[in-house]
Amino acid sequence: MVEINERINAFLREQQLSYQEVAQNSGISENQLKGYIAGNKISRNDVKKIASALYVTTSQLTDLND
Repeated sequence: MVEINERINAFLREQQLSYQEVAQNSGISENQLKGYIAGNKISRNDVKKIASALYVTTSQLTDLND
């Protein structure tokens, strides 16, 4: 099963976006984003913000049916 932090990281690489770009576009701090990628628990609200900044749906980040 792929975890949400792995999905975020994969979309970052796929779309060639920096942590800074996603943080700015999502309205969360870069350190907070890095914490989520490191495995910190992420709120539903921040999932929505990050998904929007990555130009994906929340389902693409949270889908557990790999």
